[in-house]
Amino acid sequence: MKRILVVEDDPALMLVISRSLSGHGYVVETAENGVAALSRMSTEPPFDLLLSDIVMPEMDGLELTLMATAQFPTIKVILMSGYASEWRRTVNLENIIHGVINKPFALDELYNKVVEVIGS
Repeated sequence: MKRILVVEDDPALMLVISRSLSGHGYVVETAENGVAALSRMSTEPPFDLLLSDIVMPEMDGLELTLMATAQFPTIKVILMSGYASEWRRTVNLENIIHGVINKPFALDELYNKVVEVIGS
């Protein structure tokens, strides 16, 4: 089974996303920010996908992506943002991001992107 770590600071959205992806057969874990996500990644079995919001307190999704892919080079990354160009502010991040989903999005759109990146 494919494992996904969902990182989202909005508890309601995190719940909707995790339930939707779990319903499609993925093993889904959650974290409320980048700091919690890195901690979870270091203590859990490897994740296939990091699905993270970009704008979050403590550590944003861009910084999380850089740190996570440095520690876990095989992890795939999809970022979510209500700010379409926000992810482009970090140099060379395009090389390690496998997709960007602009908020608001339909759950089918998210699922299709996940399947595209890590399979079903």
